[in-house]
Amino acid sequence: MKSEIECLTCIYNQILRISKVATDNNDKIELILKESAKYLGNANLNLTPPELAQPLYKLVYKATNNDDPYKKIKENHINTALNLYPKLKEIVEKGSDKLLESVKVAIMGNAIDLGSTFDNVEIDLEKFLMDNFELSDYGEFKKAIENERGILFIGDNAGETVFDRILIEFLTDLGKEVKYAVKSKPIINDATKEDALNSGIPVVLETGSNMAGTVLYSLSDEFINILNSSNLIIAKGQANYETLSHEELPIFFLLKIKCSPISRSIGYPIGTNILLKSKKFKLKY
Repeated sequence: MKSEIECLTCIYNQILRISKVATDNNDKIELILKESAKYLGNANLNLTPPELAQPLYKLVYKATNNDDPYKKIKENHINTALNLYPKLKEIVEKGSDKLLESVKVAIMGNAIDLGSTFDNVEIDLEKFLMDNFELSDYGEFKKAIENERGILFIGDNAGETVFDRILIEFLTDLGKEVKYAVKSKPIINDATKEDALNSGIPVVLETGSNMAGTVLYSLSDEFINILNSSNLIIAKGQANYETLSHEELPIFFLLKIKCSPISRSIGYPIGTNILLKSKKFKLKY
């Protein structure tokens, strides 16, 4: 999907947050923000939001001499999520439809802010799984799962990886071959191979990219071949929706709608936790 006016302020605010994580040098932060304002003043809104933001991520990393500012934060998020793992498994095991509960847990990973405290989250997990889900495409998802053995699962953020692991393990128990794809190099708090392995996910592929989302021209030839030969793809998070929703690929998106442009594109309110079949995905069974 193309960027919209709101994306400009969203990206600018994100660059401020990343800069503060990357350095405590206010002069460097000021320089980054001034350069970002110039760049966004001439922004090409025909680009997807991740494409639009990429030069500014590079600017932050270069100006601060820090190419992985979220490393410690990602480690903390993974450890926090791993503490929740037994409770998440228990929720799935108690469910009458374990595939559905596993899907909802995976979406929950995209919905919960792992940067916040977890004092009450464990108590509220089961309540969360009853709230504000849009699962009208679940029937087609279930049919696709029944008919396909190989599944490509494109991850999103570190920490969220542990929630994805719940769904991956259930699919594996069904006899499915699931390959989990992550970034080849750090970009904001997106998961890398190290993050996925530390989350307990056994089969991890690298996309060849260090761009948020899944931008086709940034991928390795090897991963492009995997993508194009996949009969069923699960893609997590808004950035993957932004970069893949217009592609003719067999995708189901799992995400929480967090902004107005995504809300308008999908047609559901901000705050909706959704399983969404790609408009260009026509089931053949």
